[in-house]
Amino acid sequence: ILVGCVNRDGWKALKENRQVAAVHAAPAISLIRLTKRQALASLSAATAVTDGSTWGLKRLGIPELRAAGLTGQGILVGHLDTGVDGTHPSLQGPLAHFAEFDLRGRQVPNAIATDSDEHGTHTAGTILGRKTEGIEFGVAPGAMLASAMVIEGGQVVRRVLAGMDWAVGL
Repeated sequence: ILVGCVNRDGWKALKENRQVAAVHAAPAISLIRLTKRQALASLSAATAVTDGSTWGLKRLGIPELRAAGLTGQGILVGHLDTGVDGTHPSLQGPLAHFAEFDLRGRQVPNAIATDSDEHGTHTAGTILGRKTEGIEFGVAPGAMLASAMVIEGGQVVRRVLAGMDWAVGL
């Protein structure tokens, strides 16, 4: 199995090659868009808090893991999404690295940590958001974050692969 990106000429050559069993295009990738009703239902469920932890953390058994000393301390988490809001209070401190990849998959020099759709900030918070206003919601609050903006349009597969290369190289 060979996975990779090729131009149109390479695509044609692969399809014509008798040694190649099949050539498939990369699937279209897009964000899942919730309806307003789904978003409100999700928000009310996600914010249900007792004893300082969200219901999701309790459901996953995270308080017990934290009691055993497992917080993600010393771990760098690669996060490829719509970016991350570097000014979000729950992400102050854990954001160690940020990169933005343009619509053609090239890294944007000196990119500032921003989120083009709020989705990335949400997922980053779920992964390692720090306690805010007495509420815990991040699964691994001791971890650090390496976030890249890669999925809000353009050559998505190329952007995601470039983001993966970037994150692995840290």
